Amino acid sequence: MTPTTVLKGFVLLAAACLLPTRGMGRESPGLAQLGDATRSPHPETPWQTVHPIETDTPLVNPYCGWGLWAGSRFFDGRRFSVENNTRSFGDDAPLFSYVLVDWMWSDLEPEEGKFRWDDLEAIVRYWAARGKGMLVRLWVTSDPGWAGAPGNVACPDWLWEKGVKCQEYRGEGNALKRQPDYCDPSYASA
Repeated sequence: MTPTTVLKGFVLLAAACLLPTRGMGRESPGLAQLGDATRSPHPETPWQTVHPIETDTPLVNPYCGWGLWAGSRFFDGRRFSVENNTRSFGDDAPLFSYVLVDWMWSDLEPEEGKFRWDDLEAIVRYWAARGKGMLVRLWVTSDPGWAGAPGNVACPDWLWEKGVKCQEYRGEGNALKRQPDYCDPSYASA
């Protein structure tokens, strides 16, 4: 099986699904190039049946399927540079329509009231200039880790130094983790 055959299989599978066309403020892009499409006879139903045609070009399905990932740290705690999150992909990633950006609160505001937007902003600007949609997820709870790695520290140390109450638990590698007690007034006043 060649990569082209696999790609065509994914295109047909993705196109055969019922795609939302209303309720998001605009029609789904790219439906006109998929072939004969019939709208539901029920106007209140926000779905469209698609009969795909074969294509050798990527079918971009916004915010669905595979996307790129960028972040301030990898699951094992290694810092990622702007270079790791942008040019290291080697091209403009034409098969992807969006980038999920995971950012730790501890990297965004390492000192209370002192924000470091530079890296995050550079990554967003880089991918936006290449037509990618962005999903930015700010981590405010501990990363429990993965595959034995202890994970990242999402909350900045100054939060605990201020006396914010937390819940502690053991994550991967038996690492002590903590997350704010979001219902406690100490978190809201921090």
